[in-house]
Amino acid sequence: MFKELHGKDSSDSEEEPFASNIDEECLIKYCFHRGFTYEEILKFLKIQHNHKISYNTLLRRLKQYQLSRRQELTDNTIDLVHNRITTILTGPGSSRGYRSMWHGLELEGLRVPRAIVAAILKEVNPEGTQLRKSHRLNRRVYRNPGPNYAWHIDGYDKLKVWGFPIHGCIDGYSRRILWFTGASFKQPTGWSSITLFK
Repeated sequence: MFKELHGKDSSDSEEEPFASNIDEECLIKYCFHRGFTYEEILKFLKIQHNHKISYNTLLRRLKQYQLSRRQELTDNTIDLVHNRITTILTGPGSSRGYRSMWHGLELEGLRVPRAIVAAILKEVNPEGTQLRKSHRLNRRVYRNPGPNYAWHIDGYDKLKVWGFPIHGCIDGYSRRILWFTGASFKQPTGWSSITLFK
């Protein structure tokens, strides 16, 4: 079954079969459309799914699944990108720049050069493009109707490697610190929490 699915031959002697419930094609397409490099795809398959294939085998799989980083631009592709950008600009992504827009399109499988995305953005949203160039974007205003309407929790994990992840919470209306704790996971009994503010 594995040989039929993967076309294993003598040149791929280092490859190992993996669990039958894992779909290699779906995994490779998932990683490819999210912009993973070929080396990252190989590491993902090996570490997360215990499935080791060679670099040459990955190239053959990509060719078999008709996945290519270099795609010819057609009028249909440009129209799809134009329509998608227009849709994004009418929603929460209205303040996106061309880099963020290009990356979002990449994740959706729409692969076009950044210059094309920048040109479409300039055509569809000239005011936003000009504001970004002059660094005068109007940020959204935060509104909170009253105390305890929304609490905001955040953490600082750079000290986590030494066993001290830090977390805090504030009230969105008054900005009052509700708690600010540092927890240690290196205690014999599991973990302990040190409350700095409460």
